[in-house]
Amino acid sequence: MEGVFVFSCLVLAHLVIASGLTLLPVSYDCSNQQGCQNVKGQQCCLSKFRPRGKRSLSKQQSGYCAAFGTSGQSCLVEQGTQTAPYYICPCAPGYTCVASGFRDFPLGDLGTCQLQCTDNSECLKGQCCRIGEVLKGRKKRSAYNGVCTSFGTLGSKCVNGTDPLTYNNVHTECPCASPLDCNVSDGYRTIPVDFATCG
Repeated sequence: MEGVFVFSCLVLAHLVIASGLTLLPVSYDCSNQQGCQNVKGQQCCLSKFRPRGKRSLSKQQSGYCAAFGTSGQSCLVEQGTQTAPYYICPCAPGYTCVASGFRDFPLGDLGTCQLQCTDNSECLKGQCCRIGEVLKGRKKRSAYNGVCTSFGTLGSKCVNGTDPLTYNNVHTECPCASPLDCNVSDGYRTIPVDFATCG
């Protein structure tokens, strides 16, 4: 009887492979972040249910193990407790959650995972290592840590003239993508960086 069962399983596996169907990856259940520590490549305990209001955030819910977020995936700028399941997985190590300007109630500020960088060479083609606006006055940055950001598109913010950070192989704002130029000024000049838009 046991031999018949094994034979049936082998025949079923052969039919699945021959038909071209793909099997879904195994999903592991969890109740907190520690439940996913021993699962290879899947470190986040993601809640199976989305909260409908602040009250449901405090309820103990079950979850499943899922991969951390990578480039371009959604994330929460401020994650909640480490013990309960997350509603959106945090970014993987080496990535940071950059705010997108949108807020999800009751979860919080939404963002996208972007690769951290200290140099343009660490980013993909068509991207630059963007630090953000230069600190004014006596304030100085302790380190040039930025995120890989795509070149500017039509209407994107850019640096008009010389970017003071380019000698460090990073940028205040990414250059405009070809064939656009950074020349659409708002008529105001800021010091030490003059911003414009790609056009």
